[in-house]
Amino acid sequence: MSRSASATPLAAVIHVESAPEASQCPDSTTLTENVERILQRPLRGGTPEGTLEVAVRFSATHDEYSAEVRSLGPKPGERRLKDHGQSCAALGEAVSVAIALLLDTDLARRETEVSRAAAPPTAPEASPPTPTPKPIARAEDEDTLELRAAFEAGAASGLAGPSTALLSEHLGVRLQHRLTLDAGFNAVLPSTARFDVGAVRTTLLFASLRACYTWGQRFSVGPCAWLGLGRLRGVGLDYATVQSQNLLWTALGAGVVAEGPVWGRVFWGLSGNVWVPTRRSTFSVENSGVAWGSSSIGATLEIRLGFRIW
Repeated sequence: MSRSASATPLAAVIHVESAPEASQCPDSTTLTENVERILQRPLRGGTPEGTLEVAVRFSATHDEYSAEVRSLGPKPGERRLKDHGQSCAALGEAVSVAIALLLDTDLARRETEVSRAAAPPTAPEASPPTPTPKPIARAEDEDTLELRAAFEAGAASGLAGPSTALLSEHLGVRLQHRLTLDAGFNAVLPSTARFDVGAVRTTLLFASLRACYTWGQRFSVGPCAWLGLGRLRGVGLDYATVQSQNLLWTALGAGVVAEGPVWGRVFWGLSGNVWVPTRRSTFSVENSGVAWGSSSIGATLEIRLGFRIW
């Protein structure tokens, strides 16, 4: 013969606070209903000494949703959950399960047994184990690494002419929402300068390496350092003899970048940079002199649209 032991279940009162960017996260009523559904019992009732006060704060940071769960009463504690997702639904379910584990000792015991990598028992269970949902969230202290691609378009001045268009594409990584390292390919569209009876058309194609350090969560801003290496091409137009010449172009740059989320994995950005070529370049027309000379300093301003691959 066997006896079954029973204990008075804990009651709970759940308070929810959501930041403006996390307004779609569950409120107090919805979270209470979710926990009651998991436990299959109401949370109200019991003595004041047996009531657990649970405070939940939802926030969103750069297409991530996070929740701080604090409990006061019989089981005081604190936990932080976060989820990479396009909505707060998965995180809301994870918070519901976490609160349910605080209120139901048997549920917490089953959760521990399922997550523990132990050998199966020698004697079979009399009844199949009851499955329990698991939070789809990660601890806040995990390292964050993003692989990102972005396309940029804007204007350049002093690189291949007084003012012309600039197109770029970049691929890089972002570490813990702070340090960004990427490599890019940039094209300064042709610019034409009149000289004597003809003109000289210049174009610039170059590869770039960039490192940026930003501050901010959902919206970020910070300084960047650049290195550029490419080919500067000059072509004579409308002269008796048409010739072209390619020159090595190298430059160092510094600037500022600002970024923010658009939707899900998509983000936008704005960057302004100053370039200083390491050498002066000129294109000359035979028997006429220097038709074009590079500037000692150049500037670019671009708008970017990017996508977080993972």
